[in-house]
Amino acid sequence: NDIIRNVSVVRKMSHESQGLRPFPLKMVIKDAARNFEGLKYEIIGDDVRIFCDDLISELFVNIFSNCVNHAGIASKIHITIGEKNDKGYARVSVADEGPGISEERKADIFAKFTKKHREENGDEGTGLYIVKVLMTRYNGNVSIEDAYPDAIRKGLKICLDFKTA
Repeated sequence: NDIIRNVSVVRKMSHESQGLRPFPLKMVIKDAARNFEGLKYEIIGDDVRIFCDDLISELFVNIFSNCVNHAGIASKIHITIGEKNDKGYARVSVADEGPGISEERKADIFAKFTKKHREENGDEGTGLYIVKVLMTRYNGNVSIEDAYPDAIRKGLKICLDFKTA
């Protein structure tokens, strides 16, 4: 159950981190994907090592859960790993093929427990809140944009800027 899992993650996040250390990003993504039977995804780009902790898998589990909930398990998730920039960060984008998100909802997508989210989606809305908190913990940034802004299909793209090792 996503709610129980997310409550457990929130409790773990409230404890002091054991410190950030390098993890190979592709391994982390593949480990998280194993939580979803039949998940279709592709990873484009070279592997990078990112600074994070043992909760990093939960970050991607929550993103994949969001993709599956809104685009369906049969939809493909497109993951792109960008090159390290001059500030030592690499952008990772995770795009789904779902219905996208309204401009109105974009403002509060990372807030937890919003009443509006519960009414529209029937879940607690903690997943992307956890992503935001973990990215802050990792000295990174998270943002969203339309996955296919010039196309007929919509989709949501979650952009993660990780400090690289």
